[in-house]
Amino acid sequence: MKSVIKISLGVIFTLILLVVVAILALNFFIDADQYKKTIRTIVKDNTGLTLDIDGPLELSFFPALGFSANKLTVTTPKEEKLVLVEYAQVEVELFPLLSNELKVTALNVEGAEVNLVKDKKGVPNWQIETTKPQNKPASKTTPIETPEQDSNITSNTEKNTTELNISAVSLKNITLNYQDQQKSQTFNLKNLNVSASNIANSQFFPIKISFSSSGNKPDFKLDEKVRTDFLFDLKQQRFELKGLSLSSQGQLTAEKKPFVINLDVSAEKIELASQAQQINIKNLTLSDKQLTAKSNISLTNFIKPTVKGDIALSVDNLPDWLLGLGINYKPANPDALNKLTFNSQINGDAGNIVLDKLNLTAGEFKLDGKVTLANIVKQPRYEFDLKGNDLVVDHFTPAASSATNSSASTAKPEKNAPTKTSTQVKTVDNTPILPVDTLRQLNLKGKLHLNSLTQQKTKLEDVNLSINANNGKIQLSPVTAKTLGGTINKTVAIDVTKKTPMINVTAKANNINVHQALMNYADLNALTGAANLTGQFSTKGNTKTQLIQSLNGQANFAIANGELTQTNVDKILCKAIAKVRKEKVSKKDWGTSTPFKDMSGQIIIRNGVVDNQKLIAKLEQLNIDGYGTVNLLTESLDYRLGLTITGTQSDAGEEACQINKRYANIRWPIRCQGAFSDKELCGIDQEKIGEIAASQVKSELERKIDKKLEEKPELKPVGDLLKRFLD
Repeated sequence: MKSVIKISLGVIFTLILLVVVAILALNFFIDADQYKKTIRTIVKDNTGLTLDIDGPLELSFFPALGFSANKLTVTTPKEEKLVLVEYAQVEVELFPLLSNELKVTALNVEGAEVNLVKDKKGVPNWQIETTKPQNKPASKTTPIETPEQDSNITSNTEKNTTELNISAVSLKNITLNYQDQQKSQTFNLKNLNVSASNIANSQFFPIKISFSSSGNKPDFKLDEKVRTDFLFDLKQQRFELKGLSLSSQGQLTAEKKPFVINLDVSAEKIELASQAQQINIKNLTLSDKQLTAKSNISLTNFIKPTVKGDIALSVDNLPDWLLGLGINYKPANPDALNKLTFNSQINGDAGNIVLDKLNLTAGEFKLDGKVTLANIVKQPRYEFDLKGNDLVVDHFTPAASSATNSSASTAKPEKNAPTKTSTQVKTVDNTPILPVDTLRQLNLKGKLHLNSLTQQKTKLEDVNLSINANNGKIQLSPVTAKTLGGTINKTVAIDVTKKTPMINVTAKANNINVHQALMNYADLNALTGAANLTGQFSTKGNTKTQLIQSLNGQANFAIANGELTQTNVDKILCKAIAKVRKEKVSKKDWGTSTPFKDMSGQIIIRNGVVDNQKLIAKLEQLNIDGYGTVNLLTESLDYRLGLTITGTQSDAGEEACQINKRYANIRWPIRCQGAFSDKELCGIDQEKIGEIAASQVKSELERKIDKKLEEKPELKPVGDLLKRFLD
């Protein structure tokens, strides 16, 4: 028995020795170059491509299976160079293959160039065409695998899964050129270098990647560097990046505006678990010189995904950062956007994404609340419920520039133009107000509360608004606020579905400070008091000038306890009476205003011109009525007032205009005419005062005739004749 064992072992050892000797002989005595033609034929028959190896080809069989080749070229059937490789090497250890383990000792590629082209018909040059016959379809009698068979196959597959083990991978100086002739689009990747070592299942190994890329549509040029530790588990289908760092530097040109890219990306961990259908991203950070963004995200269930996480964004000096993107935006207040921060939690699924516990800070302005992106799949819609502190809109509007000043300039009156009135547009402002393109795409619904909102010198407090926007139609209803000592309640409808935006407003205001309102919106210092107003207005356009030119509507108003700030009614009335009496006014220390108890009326606006045909005001000893127009576009007015004395005499304290009750019911005419900026808008209506003077002369003559007739009744026929003559 011992002899048999010895003989058997001797035979086995001899066979092994012969195999080793044979493999060594293959390494030393076989000329690999003689197989170049064979390899070329195999590639040609199976791919339609031509593989030429112009340099030496080396094969090894022991202790590792491998080959190395120099100057490889792959050519398409149209004789286009698809791939060029200076040097390629692959080595696989022999004995680990016997235990179903792929152990690669070397994988090196140097100086490779890949040229991918889509022609004008959209056909790619890398498309493989073979003449190899296709496998025949399975016959109808092919047995159907049972679940038990599937289970066995899966089990065997898992058992037979090849263990991957690569000592080192090195790709040096790789170039990729891509061209799409249909779209005139190009992409180039140059100087690609990849290095990795100790690559194996279920263990981290380092990877370093660097390359330069460029292309058009859009034009860009970037240098990229990536470094991370990578883990893969083929059995569990799990992949993980640890300690990721990416650096990207270069330039991108969009809409003919170049901007610099200097971006760093890092992550503590990025994990993909295919079987568990989960992606986890921990401490992902994106930053450049002024911007920093951080996020933690967890996504589960790839079919019906749910997401949970948080995001934090911080930008130092937003205008400078935008300038790097080619956007020239400078706010009126340089400090308004010196620091911008955004923080929020993220929750959602395939249908809805919720930004909860949202916090936005821009300078001194803060905004908190909740934003939802709803109905993502069918028709995305934004919903929000936000609360903010004090928003000064004027701080965030673009700062005035020379271009803006030229388009929003004051028109100079002609030399021969009238000094009192003007038909010229006072201010032409063609700066767009509404972001029409954005509003047309807007689909949102929400509520907003602000402690205060300040715009164009007007401060609104306790501001509440609800908005509903869809398909270019925006409804703000209601909008409520406290302002100018009172309250406002209005609805606003904006329609941007057509070329010219349309705006409709319904407003109700109570106890509004008239003086401050006129100064804020028209720079008109003419009136004070507390006003109540109800009205409906409509306009169209997208510039201040267009909106004023197209303004139409009507309103009813009432003003209590007010004052005509630039008009002294006593002075004007006294001068009118003195003129009728043909006397001179000696008083000089007249005041500059006139108080009144209440004023009411109705205004109708037609194309920017305010028309009031019935104004009623009550003073202490006077009643005022009036009618006229105010032109908002030319910032001028032409208004006629009538003063009727209600007392027994005027209270001017001037002898020239001391009158008796005979003048009490006379309507004394005043005309307010000129530009808003004029210091004295109102004076005696010269056209009407002559009529009053003539009327007073007639009344005085009639009085004298009546007095004479009382003394001499026999002259009555003559007196009647004189009265008819006066008529």
